[in-house]
Amino acid sequence: MAESYIGVLFAQVGYIGGFAFVLYFLLQIAKMASLYWTYRANTIVLALVCLIGVLVCSLFAESAISIMGTGIYFIIVGIVQQRYSRKKPSIVQT
Repeated sequence: MAESYIGVLFAQVGYIGGFAFVLYFLLQIAKMASLYWTYRANTIVLALVCLIGVLVCSLFAESAISIMGTGIYFIIVGIVQQRYSRKKPSIVQT
């Protein structure tokens, strides 16, 4: 696991920092899933898939994860969260 991004992260910041990072990722995924169940928007699915993809990739490869490589994904996630967190859910009648 030392050759993966998560393994290197744990080696550099320790177990507490590593668990905090992974917990933050999981909380972001849970928030995006909650937003999806509220709004059912395709942009939320895009952001959720980006987060899950980065997390899965970080388990296997160190060199594939970088600020330059994943920055656009985190920008997309931030924009989507900001857009839908302030929006009031509309009542959907089925």
